[in-house]
Amino acid sequence: MRTLFGFICIPAGLLLGLYCLALYGLASIEGGDLLFPLLPVEPENAATVLGLGGMVGLLASLLAIKRWKLAKLLLFIWWLSVTLLLVATVFRSGYRFDGMEDLTLHGWMLFVALILTLSCWVRMRTSPER
Repeated sequence: MRTLFGFICIPAGLLLGLYCLALYGLASIEGGDLLFPLLPVEPENAATVLGLGGMVGLLASLLAIKRWKLAKLLLFIWWLSVTLLLVATVFRSGYRFDGMEDLTLHGWMLFVALILTLSCWVRMRTSPER
């Protein structure tokens, strides 16, 4: 059961990395500016930040399949940074929620990110089965 719970962070990391890379590709095709309010960067740099973050997440997820200690740590740091970014968004003065639906959606995203961070922690602490 611990192994299965520890495994769910890998496909989720792959999907999030691919999603960030897709957003980067779409923004690059459209001219490079991307208004992404969850990121504390200017719209000119948001696409680049998403592209680099997507590549790091994708690489960390692919490397974590091998169960190397350093790769598992990299995946944990990736999910921890995603979680901290979602937490920091709430406390940023420039970010406003557009109603209760946005607040609920952000709460669910934060909850899932916390679960996936915990999953990576379990994966990092679980010894490989022989």
